[in-house]
Amino acid sequence: MTSKCNGCMQTLTKKKELSCTHCPKKYHYACLNISEINFRKTSNKFLKSFKCPACVTTEKKVDNSNTPAKSHLSSPDSDTCKNDKFMLEDLESFLDKRLFDFKNAIIAEIKNTIVSELNNNMKEISQELRSIADSHSNLQTEHYKLNEEYMTLKNNVINLEEYLNDLRCQISRQQQWSRQQNIEVLGVPEVKNENPKDIIIKICNHAGVPLNEQDINFANRVQPLNRIEGRPRVIVAKLRQRCLKDNVISGLKKSKGISTKDIGLTGESKVNDHLTPENKALYKKRKLKATELAYKFVWTKNCQIFTRKNEKSPVISITSEKDLLKIV
Repeated sequence: MTSKCNGCMQTLTKKKELSCTHCPKKYHYACLNISEINFRKTSNKFLKSFKCPACVTTEKKVDNSNTPAKSHLSSPDSDTCKNDKFMLEDLESFLDKRLFDFKNAIIAEIKNTIVSELNNNMKEISQELRSIADSHSNLQTEHYKLNEEYMTLKNNVINLEEYLNDLRCQISRQQQWSRQQNIEVLGVPEVKNENPKDIIIKICNHAGVPLNEQDINFANRVQPLNRIEGRPRVIVAKLRQRCLKDNVISGLKKSKGISTKDIGLTGESKVNDHLTPENKALYKKRKLKATELAYKFVWTKNCQIFTRKNEKSPVISITSEKDLLKIV
């Protein structure tokens, strides 16, 4: 049976083979870097103790200084060890390089992945920030518009309030003007089948202003907004001329008022200008404030309200709530 060289894997011949005495491996002498001349010089003793390069590297070296073939084998063993060392170093270097390249490739891939993810995230964040900025800008614009509209509406409301107050004042003046010829009589007891015109004529006669029925346009009892139980309704009379009304009021002041006894009735009575409900409320407020601020005089004349702190102070006309605020 033919065998093969463990070095070159070619068929061996008996004349050219060397067999390891420690393992079944066989080699061409040329594959062991032994020249033909040196191979022929080898002794049988050397052949019987020959070890292949693999066994030499795995076993502890044995001192064969007396072996005749030492000089012949020293060169192949040394070269084989050197080649193995170089191969290991090359393999280590190759593996180190491959590992280094692999590590760098992984690191580069991780970096690229992270950078790509970061870039994508940054793009999304940038888009969201732009969207937020746009929304904020739109909100600011809407805020400015709403603020302008609010200021416009506020100014309109202020103007309308002023206009409304002016209208109220005008209406109040007109209503009061329509009552310039009226007198209002309070406290006259109600009697069945009474004639209000007769009562007015008696009051005017007491004031020194003689009248007849033709001087009175109308005279009626008027239901108050908030009637108090047991209190008689007031009598409102419109005289033919304003001067007649002024003379009646002036005459009653000179005679220090009038009582129901003066006209043949019982109870207390009082004759005033016929004020509008707004002016009546204003007159009551002024009376209260006059008490608080120690004002001595509050009165009406020609359906207008006046006040005065004392005999030496100036006369103040009261036409609205604002006038009350000015008084201190």
